[in-house]
Amino acid sequence: MECTVIINGHSYDLPKKTMRIAERIEDVVKKDQMINLSVRQKFENMHACIEEILGVETAKEIFGSENLEELDLGEVTLTFKKIVD
Repeated sequence: MECTVIINGHSYDLPKKTMRIAERIEDVVKKDQMINLSVRQKFENMHACIEEILGVETAKEIFGSENLEELDLGEVTLTFKKIVD
């Protein structure tokens, strides 16, 4: 089954949802709910997951940078949610 996600008007193919990917997504969701992790740690984890699923170059294309300091964190969240959905 092929799945795509539309981000900023561009279509990106998602890899097959394997157990590794499902567990990685689950890890991000669990860590996002942890109160003892900083916001930085949560977004670093989410961004790293997006890079793992879509690829580093694709993530850089989507966000315009690899540097967490320069990213729109709302866009990171929305991108992750689109991948999960």
